[in-house]
Amino acid sequence: GQDISFSESLNQVYNNSNVLRIAENERTKAKSIHQSLNSSWFPTIAATGSYSWMSDKIEVTQEYKSLLEPFDSYFNKNIITQTIGNTIHNFLGNTTFSVPIMDQNWASIDAAIVYPIFTGGRRIYANAIGKEIENIGTLGEQETRATIFLLWVETYYGLQLSIENEKVRKENLQALSNHYREVLAFKANGMTNEMDCLIAQVAVEDAERQWKAAQKNTSIVQYRFCQMLGLDSTCN
Repeated sequence: GQDISFSESLNQVYNNSNVLRIAENERTKAKSIHQSLNSSWFPTIAATGSYSWMSDKIEVTQEYKSLLEPFDSYFNKNIITQTIGNTIHNFLGNTTFSVPIMDQNWASIDAAIVYPIFTGGRRIYANAIGKEIENIGTLGEQETRATIFLLWVETYYGLQLSIENEKVRKENLQALSNHYREVLAFKANGMTNEMDCLIAQVAVEDAERQWKAAQKNTSIVQYRFCQMLGLDSTCN
């Protein structure tokens, strides 16, 4: 029997359908393509950055002595300036100083902004094409869903009709079998002839064939019913 309603079973069929899942994925993919085509005409920004740490300082070292040599002629003019010059030489002549060229730690950031100023009809056509692709994906899903719906209507109510037909055929076979036994009893009492018995026997055999055919048809429809629900083929 069918203990599940049509609407409940239809939702279960939709959830179990691989074909419908494929159609839904195609619709999602089509929507992504549409969005991708539209996004290509929007302003974009790209940024890159870097950070470096130098193990040694980057600097230039200079001796004071070389810087004082141009002033020797000035300091040698007289004894006083010469004394001052010698004092400066003695104090700074053998020392050095450093001038840094680059920080030991440094970082940089670069950014670029792209803004489409004029796209002409390309943006319009790209949007139209993307929308059409998305519409095709949506229609494909709707068509698949409608096809599954019609197939399930045929299967769900077809199984009910098959079960009822099998029941009627079985009752008909039982009735004809009872009639055949009565005819045989009448024949034993000399109340009927061989022809009546043969007719009754043929009717029973034909009813039995129809009942077995109805059983086979019910099994086929029930198998499809269970497969669409994602259940075992022996579901009831």
